[in-house]
Formats: sequence, C-alpha cells, structure tokens
Amino acid sequence: MKRLKKESAKLLMATVVLSTAIGAQPVLATTPTMISEVVEATEKATTETVEIREVRSRKINGGPTSYSLGISTRVLGIDGLKESQIHIKVANKEDMSDAREISTTKYDYDSKTGYSVVHDFTVTDTDSDGYIYVELTVDGSTKTVKKYIDLKDLGRQYCTVNVSEQAIYTEANKKLTVPIHISEDGYWIVREEGATWNNVKYRKKGAEKWTEMVYDKPAVDDSYFLEIANVEPGEEYEVWAKIRYYTPNGLRVFDEQTITITVPETQPEGMQGIRLHTPDRGLYSQQTYQLTYDILPEGVQHGALAWSSSAGNYIDISSTGLVRVTANPSKPMRIKINLEVDGFKDSTYITIMPVVGSVSIKAPIDNVFEGDEVQLEYSISPAGAVPNSVTFTSKKPDVVSVDDTGKIRVLQNVRDSVGITLTADGKSSTCYVKVKPKILNLALDKTSLEMEVGEKAKLTAITTPEGQGFDGSEYLKWTSSHPEVVSVKKTSGFVSEVVIKEEITDPVTITATITDFQGTVKTATCTINPKAEVVDKTELQTLLEQANGLNPLVYTEQSWLVLELAKEEATIIMDKETATQQEVDTAKAKLQQAIDQLLEGSRKLSFTDSIITLEVGASHELSYQIVEKAKMIAIWESGDTQIASVTQDGHVVANKAGITTVTVQIGDQQAICIINVLGEESKDVLRDTINQIIENMGEEEHQQVYERNDLYAYIVDTLAK
Repeated sequence: MKRLKKESAKLLMATVVLSTAIGAQPVLATTPTMISEVVEATEKATTETVEIREVRSRKINGGPTSYSLGISTRVLGIDGLKESQIHIKVANKEDMSDAREISTTKYDYDSKTGYSVVHDFTVTDTDSDGYIYVELTVDGSTKTVKKYIDLKDLGRQYCTVNVSEQAIYTEANKKLTVPIHISEDGYWIVREEGATWNNVKYRKKGAEKWTEMVYDKPAVDDSYFLEIANVEPGEEYEVWAKIRYYTPNGLRVFDEQTITITVPETQPEGMQGIRLHTPDRGLYSQQTYQLTYDILPEGVQHGALAWSSSAGNYIDISSTGLVRVTANPSKPMRIKINLEVDGFKDSTYITIMPVVGSVSIKAPIDNVFEGDEVQLEYSISPAGAVPNSVTFTSKKPDVVSVDDTGKIRVLQNVRDSVGITLTADGKSSTCYVKVKPKILNLALDKTSLEMEVGEKAKLTAITTPEGQGFDGSEYLKWTSSHPEVVSVKKTSGFVSEVVIKEEITDPVTITATITDFQGTVKTATCTINPKAEVVDKTELQTLLEQANGLNPLVYTEQSWLVLELAKEEATIIMDKETATQQEVDTAKAKLQQAIDQLLEGSRKLSFTDSIITLEVGASHELSYQIVEKAKMIAIWESGDTQIASVTQDGHVVANKAGITTVTVQIGDQQAICIINVLGEESKDVLRDTINQIIENMGEEEHQQVYERNDLYAYIVDTLAK
C-alpha cells in the first residue's frame, strides 16, 4: 500500500472508506480461483440441500441506513428445479412481516451446481437493532433457511479501494498526483490475484463531465497513481475510483470512493513523497530486475534509499534497487518490496517463479486415425513452475500436426509412429503418436474362376490403402461357402490357395474378410464355377462335308435313308452350342457307320435331298436327279396336304407341324422325300419319330426288313399311314 507522509501535505483532504462485511472467512489465495473451481471443490450433495451460502452488505451513498445486499444460495437434490421455484425474502425484522421477495433469474441460477446469486439489492434499516434478515424457501422442499447480518459490524473482510488522503502538487508543470490503492488487509481472490480496476476518473469540482484514465493493464497488484495535468492553483478537483472483485463462492462485489482535493496556490517546499513503480514482469532464479521509482517533486534533494522485502531469503535488493532472485521457489511467490526515503514510504509487489526442472508429456497415444483430434496431456515440474514459453513440434507435420496448445490432428490415412516434442525453457519431452490406417476397400485379384477336380488356384487380397501394415496372417480371414467341395487356406500374408476337392455342380463362393484397427469389416468374394468343356467338332465337320458330297443315285434308297438320318443328327449337333464332346463323338460314329453301310444300286430317279426340314409357313423348291431324263411329265403328290402341299413344279409349302412325304413320279420311276415341318418342337422330332418306328418293329419283322434291304420303304410306308 502506498503511503505519503501526512506532515508534509498542505492540501485539503477528504477520505471515505467503503468496506464489506459478513461472509466466508478470508483466505489468502496465491493463484486464481474461479467460481467453477469453487463448485468442483465443494462436496456434491447426495441428498436434498437448501442453504444460504453468504449474505453480504455494504453501505451505499443513499444514506446512513441504506445497504446493498449480495446473497448466494445453494439448492441441490430437487429434481427438475427451476429458478422460479427459489424464493428469497429480505426483511428488517425477524418475523419477516415486512419482507420483500427477490427472485433469481436464469442467468443467475445454475441447475448443475445449485448456486444462485442476487446482488446489489437495496434495503433500508428502519429498526433500531440494526439487523437484516434473509429467508430462503424452495418449492418442492420442506426446508426453510434463515440468516441475518448485523449492519453495525462491518468487518473488513474484502478488498477495499482507498483514494489517498494526500496528494502532491508540482507547480513547475502544474500537475497533481493522487495515489489510489487497495487496502493492505484485503485479500486476493481472482483476476490475476487481485481486484480489477473498474474505473478511475477525475473532474474539476462543479464540472459536468468526468475525465477517465487509460490503463496499461486491467488488474493491479496494490496501487495506482492518478496524475492530473494542467491543474489550476486554488481549484478543487474530485477524484473517483471503483474496483470489482469476487467472493469465494462467486459473488461479484464493487467498491468505490470519491474525494475532493484542493490544489494549493504554491508548491510545498521539500520532498513530498515517493512513487515505486510496479515491475512489468516476473523473475526466475538468478535473474535480476532494476526497480524504478519517482521522488516527488522531481529533482528535490533527499536522503538514502532504504530497501526491504517480505522474503529476504529469496531475493536480494541493492542500494540502487537492483533485485536479484537468489533461490528457486517451489511455486510462484508474490513478494512485497518496500522503499523508504526521508520518512516517506511506498511499496510494490514482484512475483518470482520457479524454474522449470523437467517436463513430461503423456506417452504414447495409441490408435488414432485420419481426421482425429487429440489434446495432449503434459506436466511441468515443479508443479508451480511457469515457463517463459511452451512449444510443441511434430517430426512429421504432414502426417500429424500439432498446434501451440498441444492439440494434434491426424492428416493422413497411414500406419506410422510420429514423435511430438514438448519444449519448455530448454527442457523437453517426446511422446509418440501411433497412427493407424482405416481400410477403405478390400478387393480380390480375381472375381471368378473356372476350375475342375484336382485343380488349384491362387487368390490375392488387395486393401485400399494398400498394405499399410495390415498383416494378412493376423487380420485377413478366408472362407468357402462349400468347404467340402472347394477348400481355401491362407498361404502367406494376403495370398490364399483354392483347391477343388470334388466335382462342382453349383457355383462356390470364396470370401475374404478383414477387420481394420477401428473394427470396420470389409469383404470381397470370388465365384468358383465348373470349368467349361472344350468341344472339338472338327472331325465331325469334315465327315459331314464328305457325306454331303456323295451321289444318292449311286446307292440304294434304303441305305441312303440311313445316311440322311445320320447327316440330320450330325447337323443338329454341329448347330448346338452346348453340345458335349460325347454328343459330338456319338454323332460322328453314327455318320461314319452310315457311310460305311452304304449299298451301291442302280437308281434312275432320286431326290437331291431325301429329307427336308421346314418351319411352318416356309417353302422349298424340291429337286431331283434322273439318269436319263425322259420326255415325260413329272407328277408331284403330297402324302398329307394339311402338313405340306406341293405344286406340279416341285414347290413345297409347309402348312403345319408334322411329318409327311412328297412323291415325284416320272414314267415308271418314283422318288420319295420326307418333309419334316417344325412347330415349337425341336429338329429332333423326325429323327426321334423314325427311331420310334424302328423300335416298334417286332424282332421277326425287323429281321425281314433288313434282309430285304427295305428299311427306307418300310419307314416311308409307316409315315404315310
């Protein structure tokens, strides 16, 4: 607290000290303590709690019996409590007969912590006993709590602002210096360990407007000097100062003071006071700081400077005011420094801080992924050390970035271990952030295979991003939908072997499954199908071309019919895309046998094609061969005109599905052509029909037909019937 020697002052002085009283016991706090910390430190109520935490009062300028109240309450354990359920009454009498109710608002009541605050509520003491009563009731509770404050006992329990009783006038530049300070017996609660200046201003008495001061910093340690320039001798000036601070359970308190100072006609002789400047920074062990001060008025003769401190075992002060920190504290210390010159005294505070001994950063941080943000946890030893600077650096900032607060962000989808280093005043610590990749996709190098019994194949799984530390033997699983038919087993990493154990009749699915570090499951499949048979029709095609080149007039009609039937079947097999090799080989054998069994004869008339297959609505020009073309008319006749009709020039028209014959007669020569008309049936109808005729023959009849070489005639006759 700054003091001036009263005896040297020749000014008009006035002092009004405003104090606060009745509340929690004062506790010296060396570090800031916000209301949230107070709440966390308070034991949480497990049952219903209704209490008045504090009642504060302060005299105000409205008169000697006017007071400003600050009330803090706490309510817990009532479900769904709203601020409208809290009722606070204030009265001047214990019976509350003239009580006035004041209510909290949603801005004041916190349902989580149970605190409500009402402040600056004005009451008037009209009773001689000098008490103010407060009553708290809560809807939903059976409790009623009362508390009172004795207005006559305003103990100094909170910080108080004082404008000095003395001021210094310097005639040379017509300047008035007024010391303003917070009372020495106050205690610091929050706001950088002290009250915060709310405002300081001055004006010439009687003037309408105030002149406000500009502050270099929002909070003060102990004092503030107000300098009023260009003052007029003999005039009166009003000086007003106001501070704000907080009580332990969160009440915001204001204190203010106004005085009037008269500027003397001439500057008083001799030294009028000293002003010790507040250091602009804290100090660490072995650091030095030159204190500065003003002797008022400037240039006046004075005696020796006498320095002292409240912690001589931590700092030394030279005769010129050079401070050297000689010891390393375990936590920040606020040390008071005193200066006395010729009976004038002033003081200030300097903070010394512990040197950082070591830093530690929590390590490691496991399993973080692209896009994750994590706040690093770290500690500095000793616990109270306040480093000059704290920096974080990443060894791979393109993979993991870190900001000035120690928050990391993963930038890439990779597997990596990235070192993050914390440095504070030359001390460092490194932790490693273990980045794990997320699997975006899983695929197989083959999506389908055709295989046969005994065959083996290799399948390879591919992840996106590829690899990235995923060991197939650990994370990749292979399964078969029918393991009894097709087996699959892992051979190495992402590679598996597929084995066909039995003949495949239906598709078999091979599934690869992988689970990444986040637990995300990805799958990929490959379908195993029976291997398609490679059918060779080359020899059948060659043999069919050979048969088509034969002349029917050279062979008997019966043996030629057998060849025609074999050719028809061979043609069907050649056109059949799904024909098996066995069907091809059978058709070739029958065709070869028909060629080998051809019997030579002496026919003069024969159709070029003995069997014609048509679809309904189609037509065909029949042609025949004759050895000696007679000059006789050819007569054409259909066996069933409903199935196929024929004109006298050999033009056949297919009318409906069925089998019939067309006969051409020239003189005594006759030839017969079988007409096979298709509907929705397949081309196999004719062949099947002829085969059925042959199968229906009795054994004796069969033998006779073949002995007479009369099969063709027998079939034609049967078809005609």
